[in-house]
Amino acid sequence: TGDPVARVAAAELPGGGKLAAWITYVAGGDRAAGGKKGRAARDDAPAARLTVRPIGAGAANLSLAAAPVLVSQNAISAGGLALAPAPPARNKPAETVLAWVAKERGEPQVFVTKLGPDGKKLAQKGVTVIARRGRGKTGLPSEASDVAAAYDGHDGWVVAWVDTRDGNPEVYVAKVDRSM
Repeated sequence: TGDPVARVAAAELPGGGKLAAWITYVAGGDRAAGGKKGRAARDDAPAARLTVRPIGAGAANLSLAAAPVLVSQNAISAGGLALAPAPPARNKPAETVLAWVAKERGEPQVFVTKLGPDGKKLAQKGVTVIARRGRGKTGLPSEASDVAAAYDGHDGWVVAWVDTRDGNPEVYVAKVDRSM
């Protein structure tokens, strides 16, 4: 009975519990570029909502889960999402990174949000901050999509995504440390 869902991700947290995340589906409205003659879409165009829901250790069903936490109302459905938990380390608690794509000044940009086990935001950082061109030689808008994230086993996360900033889809990778 709620909004249509575009993408879903889930992760088991160190020490118990889980996080589930989802992006709502917004048809056409969440494209950051591609208006008439390649102009950027308006900032007030509809965007998708990115939500996480913590599920406590031992919860047998969702009725025992905490309430959903809204992370953003500017997400892009086609951007995807990824959860990557990290165990406690060097006086840092267990943390989870949520990688996703948002509309920032009318353009798609990759973000990471560090979440606590309760799903609340601890920190957020833009991974890309590039000015995107309109439609390139291919006629396709410049976009970021298919984000992925993984804990690197030491002091941060590796985030990857597909980006068409140069006119063709290429995989980009960035390292994000735990201090964000």
